[in-house]
Amino acid sequence: DYLPQDGRFSFETTNHDWTKKKVDARVNFMPWMLSESTVIRFLDSEKWVSTFEEIGFTDRNYDILKKHISKTTWMIVVTWPTGSWKTTTLYSILNFLNTWTNKIITLEDPIEYEMPWIQQSQINYNKNYDYETGLKAILRHDPDIILVWETRSKETADIAVNAALTWHLVFTTLHTNSSIASIPRLLSMGVEPYLLAPAIQLILSQRLVRRVCPICSWRRPANYAEQVEIEQAIKRMNDAWITDLPAFDGTVVESHGCALCNETWYQWRLAILESLEITEDMRNLIVDRDTEAAILTKARENWFITIQEDWIIKVL
Repeated sequence: DYLPQDGRFSFETTNHDWTKKKVDARVNFMPWMLSESTVIRFLDSEKWVSTFEEIGFTDRNYDILKKHISKTTWMIVVTWPTGSWKTTTLYSILNFLNTWTNKIITLEDPIEYEMPWIQQSQINYNKNYDYETGLKAILRHDPDIILVWETRSKETADIAVNAALTWHLVFTTLHTNSSIASIPRLLSMGVEPYLLAPAIQLILSQRLVRRVCPICSWRRPANYAEQVEIEQAIKRMNDAWITDLPAFDGTVVESHGCALCNETWYQWRLAILESLEITEDMRNLIVDRDTEAAILTKARENWFITIQEDWIIKVL
């Protein structure tokens, strides 16, 4: 029909120690002029939830996340580009909150994994079932926690903000370059600043980096460019009174390739993160529609670490 198409299938295979396991595959077809392009994503159906430590939440980011997801109200925004473990992080959060005392309802497109005891709803644009329609219905079902897989329009943002203001814990995602950029993005969608300011509580930003193979890695002296970048990042953090940093001994980790990493130098991946807590001073800046630079300055007063600095900390 010369239209993009989505599908899924599962199959059973064996891993490196010859134990059988099930793999889920997500397929997308996109038409070209004379042919079609196909992309397949393979998902481990037995490991769809990770611990926060496995994802990359270090002590500070983990403490901030745990503090805010343990609350009963407010809005938490997570922002990232495509392919940054959005599914892994959000499902791990939902799994942490999935107790018999919490009623959790999600709006997803698509539903990647089925979670027990959680009411998951699949968006269906062909039948006019979009995020706005689903959110209006969700609020009639008395949820404690709501996940809106993506905020794409003013209507969705308005309903999510109002849900957070009426004693619901709301999770949603955006695609922005940083956590602070999420605030002007929501305002540009048309959300009123006097509503956004009291509703939003935490903004997470996440990227993925490759992790050096632990078997064939070794420490080498940092070259001049690496040393300058690391020392400048450490100085910025020290100027913001962030002092509990790993020591820089003038070396960085590098690998040379081995059979275990298939001569690629890397094994698995790791998230680097920003955790932006919204304080009362920052709420005033949001109401005044102040600049991202002003919000960053105020965030620095509360020991905010940027995603680039979290990367440097993990390098150290």
